[in-house]
Amino acid sequence: MSTDSQKPESRQVPTKAKGCEFDSLLGRNAFKYFLTDIVCDICKNGTTVNFIDTFDALYESFDYEKCYKHLLSTGGVCGLIPTAQMHQSNYRPMLFTYLGSIRRQERGRGLKELLVTLANYVMDDPEQREPKFIVDHSIRRCQADELADSWTNTTSSPTFDRPVAASSSTPASTTTSPATASPAVTSTPLPVSLSKTRDHINDAEDIATYTTLLKELGDEDSELVTYKEERLRFEPPLWKCTVNFGEVQGVGEGPKKRTAKHKASKAAWLQLG
Repeated sequence: MSTDSQKPESRQVPTKAKGCEFDSLLGRNAFKYFLTDIVCDICKNGTTVNFIDTFDALYESFDYEKCYKHLLSTGGVCGLIPTAQMHQSNYRPMLFTYLGSIRRQERGRGLKELLVTLANYVMDDPEQREPKFIVDHSIRRCQADELADSWTNTTSSPTFDRPVAASSSTPASTTTSPATASPAVTSTPLPVSLSKTRDHINDAEDIATYTTLLKELGDEDSELVTYKEERLRFEPPLWKCTVNFGEVQGVGEGPKKRTAKHKASKAAWLQLG
């Protein structure tokens, strides 16, 4: 005869707090990838800035408060209502939680418009508060749909496995990325700070970023970066990619060519420094 103490154990349901924590992690990772893409564009255009210093400066100077309040005023935020006593630093996690919920729930709807909104609050000139340079380049990327597409993959874990090219699309066959002469840099070049850069990217877990940064490093060191793809299986599809960067070789596998390419880039990048 059964008793109350013998009732089957009920299945645990994720709490709202856990859901917010998950959204915050997704949003923080997506924001750092968005910011990394901006810094890469700045470096590509010959601006004499240090990658790490620029990333840190833009991360700190981003106007989280105004951005969040703008989204709140337009009805786009379903989250905490700020109070008059709320400190500026509290808006950062609130914004990250919102971005994470967008990536998890909206499946890409309205993301291009959201990225343009974010770009308006990235201050490349904190003194004058005029983010004209960044807005122009962010809009160009949004029109290409590449960054917005990276947010449409909803997963059960906070790891971003959907590859997204940060610049041009990945060639379908074996590719070679010849190094080109980079502009003179007056500050500390990127290779000196490889470990610090890697900390930012590992935190974001956006594997497509490794391909971009590997090419940037090749340009910086005048080093040739080559990729070779090989089909291992037709059904289900499986590709293998090998990247050679000087004496370093990275290998990656995935269901798509570009997935394998980004994983190979990550494997090579983690061997550096």
